[in-house]
Amino acid sequence: MLIGLAPMEGIDVGIDRRSPVSWPVYERHGAFPYSGDLISVTYLPGEPADYDPREVLAALRAAAESYD
Repeated sequence: MLIGLAPMEGIDVGIDRRSPVSWPVYERHGAFPYSGDLISVTYLPGEPADYDPREVLAALRAAAESYD
């Protein structure tokens, strides 16, 4: 899941302005930032994915080239 997200935009906690779940809702109401207090955040990655790291590199290169 993170292969297409984390390298380009990082992992957000509490708000995500760069890729909201619903663009129409975001366009009407803006971001819905978490308004509580965050004491801590723990990100626990699961087992490594079974894809080839060369495929990840190829996908990242293709994405970078699409910005030209």
